[in-house]
Order: sequence, then C-alpha cells, then structure tokens
Amino acid sequence: MKTKRKYPNLYLAAGLCLLAMAVGAAVDATTSRAQKTGEEAATFTRVTASWTAQPTDAAAAPATDVHDPRQTAAAVTVAPNKPYSGDFRLPMGSDIHKPFSGGEPVYSETMGDWRAHNGTDFAGSVGNDVHAAADGKVLRVYDDSFWGTVMEIDHGNGLTLRYCGLQSGSCLPEGAMVEKGARIAALGHIPLEMETDHLHLEALIDGELVDPMAALNKANTAE
Repeated sequence: MKTKRKYPNLYLAAGLCLLAMAVGAAVDATTSRAQKTGEEAATFTRVTASWTAQPTDAAAAPATDVHDPRQTAAAVTVAPNKPYSGDFRLPMGSDIHKPFSGGEPVYSETMGDWRAHNGTDFAGSVGNDVHAAADGKVLRVYDDSFWGTVMEIDHGNGLTLRYCGLQSGSCLPEGAMVEKGARIAALGHIPLEMETDHLHLEALIDGELVDPMAALNKANTAE
C-alpha cells in the first residue's frame, strides 16, 4: 500500500522561492558589475578628456620668440662698386673667340648643333695664365664633364664668375682670397668646346646668368 505525500503544494512553493532567490542574486551581481564597469568607463573618459585638453591650454603652450635672430634676415649693405659699374680686369686679354649669345642659339662646332652660349670665350693657349677679374674669394673648384676644371669666385655685390676650362691641379684652393689681376690657374681644355683653346667665362648676378662683358663693365671697350 503506497503512502501519499503530504503537503505537496508546500514543497512546490519552497522550490519556487529558492529559484526566485537565485535569479535575483544573479541579476544583482550582473547589475553590480555593469555599474562598476560604467563607473570605470566614466572615470577613464574624464581622465582622457582632461589630458587632451591640456595642449590647448594657453598657459601650458610653449612660448614663441618672434624676435628670434635666426629667423630675422640680416640687413644687406651694397658697396659702391656694383657690377656693371666697377673697375674689373678681363681674365685673358681682349681677344674674344665667341661672345655671350643672350639666349639665342649659335652653332657649336664640337657638338654639331645649335645651342645658347651662356658665357664669353677668350682665346688663349693651354698653359696660359688666367687672372682674377676682381678681388674675391674662391667658392668652389671642381671637374665638370662638359666644362673641364671650373673655378667659381665670389667677387662681391652678388657677382659670381665661373672660370671654365682650367688646367686640373693648377687652381687656387677653395676658400682662398684673391686680388684683382692675380693668377688663379692655368688654361686647360673644354670638352664641350674643343674647336679652339680658350677660357669660357660665365657671370652670375644674384644667381642669374648675365653677359660677362657687361657685368665686368667692358661691354663697349677692350682691355
């Protein structure tokens, strides 16, 4: 004979209560973790916002010295003997083989074509002395595949002369100070203009190629 269970409804109610308590605890734990994560995120956001705002703070920005001498152009003093009006010497006499063409093409016997001639060619013989057109400082001495050995001299007031076709090893060194009329090198060869022995002289004023004879105040006179 089976024994009937007593109070079945009481057990069911107790079970439901335990289940409800477990669910409630889990929800509370999840809510607590969510609240904590939210608080941490809010704290991180505030710190980040504070950090990114610092560079825009005028008090924290580095000061800029608008009078920094390194950013200020120095005054330029121009001496009276400007190019075109000074007293210059022609570097190799007055026998001009080919004049400055002023951008107009002229025939090149060596290259067999027509091209602008950017300098003045002074006739001479290999080994002849080449002289400084004026006082100055040797800026560069280098070998060029077209123009042979080249010497650049700063003659002041924006005038730089390129003496092309010199004899290798005969030139004054870079940095040397020269006086007007002083020997600076011996004449050599110019690969681009091999038809005759001559000095090819180029003149630049403030970096722009100009007629060397005009720059040396010799446009209408011979030495």
